[in-house]
Amino acid sequence: MHKFISARKSRGAGLIEVMLSIAILSIGLASMARLHTTVVKESIANASRAIAYNIASAKLEDLRSFGFRDQDDIVEAGASLTCGDDAFCFSTLS
Repeated sequence: MHKFISARKSRGAGLIEVMLSIAILSIGLASMARLHTTVVKESIANASRAIAYNIASAKLEDLRSFGFRDQDDIVEAGASLTCGDDAFCFSTLS
């Protein structure tokens, strides 16, 4: 009779182990799903940043090739030039 009780306990322990394994697996899969959505969102954001960078670079190249050689050319074109420091000058078209 003793062997029958131990076999019965063994079946119950196996069921509990399976239930715990399923619970742990479910938590792991939920974490992986959340990680996947985060990666997809960041990938889309990085693609948008890359597009914005390319547009900004192209616009800067257009502005650089506009033909201004120095600050006097900018002022002659009708812009007011404000320089707080020699390295930083801001121009505003009037």
